[in-house]
Amino acid sequence: MTNSESSNLKSLSLGRIDLTIIYDKTANILLNQLRLQANIQLAFINETTPIYLAFSRRHSQGQHYAALFDKGMKTIRESGLYQQIIDSY
Repeated sequence: MTNSESSNLKSLSLGRIDLTIIYDKTANILLNQLRLQANIQLAFINETTPIYLAFSRRHSQGQHYAALFDKGMKTIRESGLYQQIIDSY
């Protein structure tokens, strides 16, 4: 793994940095992969801000992709798949 979140968690476990902010679900996955669960403690929840996805009005297919996304989200929410994915983290 070479992403900066992994590097930050490794540095945190070694005492090179005092804290890092990572989405909870991402942190849980990385802590398990890196086997650092016992070394790092959650200080606060940072996932209280909604996440937005934007599509350009100027892009020739922006509205098309926005509609596809909305349709797909509706489908996975209605089927229960969305909640299964969330619960898996």
